[in-house]
Amino acid sequence: MTKKTAKKMSNIEHKIPLGISIAPTTGLELSLMVEDYLKTLSKLHTFADYITLNVSCPNVAKCEQFAQVSFIKELAKKARERMSLEKIEKDIYFKIGPHFSNEELDEIVQACL
Repeated sequence: MTKKTAKKMSNIEHKIPLGISIAPTTGLELSLMVEDYLKTLSKLHTFADYITLNVSCPNVAKCEQFAQVSFIKELAKKARERMSLEKIEKDIYFKIGPHFSNEELDEIVQACL
């Protein structure tokens, strides 16, 4: 996206909340995915009213690798740190899959809080 396009888009007013869903770039190693989410968050947050970090994306190869509780916990922690550092004040949501147990869901909720 060019700077001119970005500036034009950031000036568009909308009447309903606009959300952006972020998934990792296809083909990345698991060790690089958190930073990929965060780079995208940093670049796009000004265009959205809220952000969804999509950790259950069947359109991304090897999605089962990052749809793990440990990955979600790390991503939540790093996203909070990045948002604090960059003074990003947006609601963040996690899109997760249906395969988690109640205990795992409790862990995810705690990580997100």
